[in-house]
Amino acid sequence: MTDQHGNLEDWTRDGFIGERAKVVRTHYTPDFVSADGPHVPRRLNAHDVSTSAVAGPPGTPVVVAATATGLRIGISRRDESMSYLLRNVECDEIHFVQDGPLQFRTGFGTVDARPGDFVCIPRSIAYQIVLRDRSAMSVVVESPLPVRLRPQEGPGAVDHLRGVWYPELDTTATSSGETTLFLKSGDEFTRFVLPEDPLSAVASAGGVNPVWKVSLADVPPKIAGSPVPFLGTNGNEVLLFTLSSSLRAGRPPIHVNADYDEVIFYSTGPGAWGEVNEPGTLTWVPKGVTHNGPTENVPEGYQAWLLESRATLRFTPAALAVADVMETGLYGRHPGSRSGQVLRA
Repeated sequence: MTDQHGNLEDWTRDGFIGERAKVVRTHYTPDFVSADGPHVPRRLNAHDVSTSAVAGPPGTPVVVAATATGLRIGISRRDESMSYLLRNVECDEIHFVQDGPLQFRTGFGTVDARPGDFVCIPRSIAYQIVLRDRSAMSVVVESPLPVRLRPQEGPGAVDHLRGVWYPELDTTATSSGETTLFLKSGDEFTRFVLPEDPLSAVASAGGVNPVWKVSLADVPPKIAGSPVPFLGTNGNEVLLFTLSSSLRAGRPPIHVNADYDEVIFYSTGPGAWGEVNEPGTLTWVPKGVTHNGPTENVPEGYQAWLLESRATLRFTPAALAVADVMETGLYGRHPGSRSGQVLRA
């Protein structure tokens, strides 16, 4: 299985901004016959993840991947609005709406979100999610370090004037009386009953609104050169990129990422990204695992994003229960066994 790059393999440090070295191998190195252990690449569909046994208030995300440093990726499924408020006291939260629409009431205003939108709620800001349809599902990224939109210029930049939306305060709203507020610290929840709704406000009194929304469709894909993150942490511990269809020619090179685990979430078609064509598919390639990846030049179009984590991720039991071992050429299901060891034929 080769492409125009032949068997050229690219080894990189610090993503694509550090050292790099290239070598031509005698064979296609992403192929593997068997694999066994926690560092095996996998894929799952978020719709298959069970949320029935999740502890905490209704809609609490079930964690599917986590690092020792506190980064977590979860799946939240809702069939009713939050009857309570939530404040994450340890992490910034990035909510990617897969199925919706939703409304986010926050301490700094209200913003409506539709499928394909990212909503950022920084640490210690209370919020409430209101359903605008019968059900909804989101991917929730929790980062202990602040996550911010990256200032960029030129191709690949998010238009900060037109592409980023901020909540608006409803200064006509009146308090609804007693309100339940949960403070979230890791997997622990502390419940407060407050005499009034803490989201009520009469005016903005200065500063920059810390809550924002951006649509994946408004993040321009990179058409040449190395990918550019549109948001991330200051020290590049966590980075997010668009991986949506683009005019980029050919397939990416065979790659060994020395420093980052790579998680790709395929949101919608109609086009397929290689062997990935099911909306809601999440793929994971741990650092050091050789991979290639399909071409992004798909005329039918598709929407997808890439998260890179410097800390090593591990799939949780909830994820492993529905995950398949994945080959890393076109990111299809490996012909070996499901959810565990890939057995030799």
